[in-house]
Amino acid sequence: MFTRAKAALIGALAVTVATVAQAGDYPSKPINVIIPFPAGSNLDIITRIPNEALSKELGVPVNSINVPGGGTVPAVMKFLGAEADGYTLLRWVAPTLVTNPIMRDVPYDPRESIVPIFHDATNSNVLYVKGDSEFETFQQFVEAAKSRKLLIGINAIGAPPHMSVAQLNMLFDIELPVLAQKSIPNSMAGLIGGQTDAAIGQLKQQEAYGDEIRALAILDRRLPHFERYLPGIKTAEELTGQPSDSWINGGYAVKAGTPPEIMERLVAAAEKVMNNDAYRASVEKYTVPTWVGGVEDTKALVAEGWHLYEPIITQLGLAQK
Repeated sequence: MFTRAKAALIGALAVTVATVAQAGDYPSKPINVIIPFPAGSNLDIITRIPNEALSKELGVPVNSINVPGGGTVPAVMKFLGAEADGYTLLRWVAPTLVTNPIMRDVPYDPRESIVPIFHDATNSNVLYVKGDSEFETFQQFVEAAKSRKLLIGINAIGAPPHMSVAQLNMLFDIELPVLAQKSIPNSMAGLIGGQTDAAIGQLKQQEAYGDEIRALAILDRRLPHFERYLPGIKTAEELTGQPSDSWINGGYAVKAGTPPEIMERLVAAAEKVMNNDAYRASVEKYTVPTWVGGVEDTKALVAEGWHLYEPIITQLGLAQK
């Protein structure tokens, strides 16, 4: 018994020493970041920019691996199939950690198997119509939706734009049928082409499409950066008194079981590069750069998404479990 106990102790110590050594050498080889969206998409671009910056800071290649489709589930499963050693990271987004797990049975536990270590990008949903639309105001759009079906474009079922449509239906007692596209640019193209009466985009779409589209309302609480991106456009709450909120956040995660020293190394490197003015300016072309670092603070941010979206999904019967 003594021999077996001593052998077990020696084995445990060996694993501990190996883990510490591994963390101390980290990183010593290329790091892969799994991106649950196709190459060239907005999420792909705002992951490749930090990956390049992280590569310079960490001294090893930080590769972008696109695994699109399936509501981000294939990407998550590829990520979870790797070792918990910090060499395979996941670009997490709202469907990965919040909306999909609430809506349907997914083959992973977002709270136990995935550890979000920092948050680097945010955004807000916006209701857009075509530039020459009959709707001049958000109030006109809502009133029209009470008497006829207005088709609205979204990027995916279960994604934040879908949640904003669900909120509008609930708040104003209307029913907006949705046309789910592959991406927000696809939704904008459908709007401009006359396939839909409106579409849910985000803050940067007005700049990208100019007079071809027109923002009616921001579907989020008032935030300081709104005037910079959409000057003069009010929130739905400011226009009607009915609160509407978005939770569009994203960042990087490691697999549960990753040594704390490795997580700390990644967070420190990311904080250094992502709070650089030149870096933020490059990312701001596509999204709103933000920073929340560390496991506890990032998990608290993700919990806010659950708090916002779970009642909406439940009340509207969107859960497929």
